Order: sequence, then C-alpha cells, then structure tokens
Amino acid sequence: MTELNALADGETGSDLDGETHHLKSTIAALRLALENGEAERNSVWQKVRAAYEGEFAELKATITALRDELEESRHEGRAEAERALAGIGKCRLA
Repeated sequence: MTELNALADGETGSDLDGETHHLKSTIAALRLALENGEAERNSVWQKVRAAYEGEFAELKATITALRDELEESRHEGRAEAERALAGIGKCRLA
C-alpha cells in the first residue's frame, strides 16, 4: 500500500507501524505456543515410551521364565515316562 493510499484510507505511518508491531507480536506468541505444545507432546511421548519399555522388559523376562519352566516340566515328564516304562519292563521280566 502506498503512503498516499494509506493517508486516503485514514491511516498514518504510526498506525501502520503499530499494526505491524502487533502482527509481529502475535506471530511470536503463536510460534512460542506452538513450540511449547511440541515440547509438551515430546515430554509425554518420552514418559509413555519409558513406561512401555519397562513393561516390555518385564513381560519378556516373564515369558523367558515361563518358557524355561515349561521346558523343564516337559523334560521331567519324559524322564518319568521313561522310568515308568523301564519299571513295566522289569515287572514283565520277573
């Protein structure tokens, strides 16, 4: 907008300077709000991730322990079956 048009619209140079200052202040405030919102989202995301990583590690350890227990149980079951079969074989021979 030229100075002549601004004067014709009833605006002076100081009015334009005030409006420019107001717009720049608004942009700065919006930028700050956006950055703060992003920082807050990142903080929440890190907390959630840390909580789930701890839970995942705990579940993984539980799975490993249960798998080992199941494998031990299977091994003991086979050993008992073999002993039982061996005992049956001895009874038939006697």
